[in-house]
Amino acid sequence: MIVNGVTMEDDLVLALAGVVKNPALAHKLQTAHRFRSGVINLSNAERRIVLAALDDPSVELEGLRAQLLEDPAWRSPMRMT
Repeated sequence: MIVNGVTMEDDLVLALAGVVKNPALAHKLQTAHRFRSGVINLSNAERRIVLAALDDPSVELEGLRAQLLEDPAWRSPMRMT
């Protein structure tokens, strides 16, 4: 599955849905997983929520934050207020 330009395993998308603090975003990720969507587009606000959820990640999600921040589209929400 591709999430805003970053390829990630489907299971990681589902795990991510379990840790984000936004019910609408969690639902969006779960629905994409359930229907095996190939691509998920997130707004800047949603990307900030994802990155915040990965501040103190589980072992399963440990490397995901660094992987996401390698992509310029994922770094830009961090600079925004």
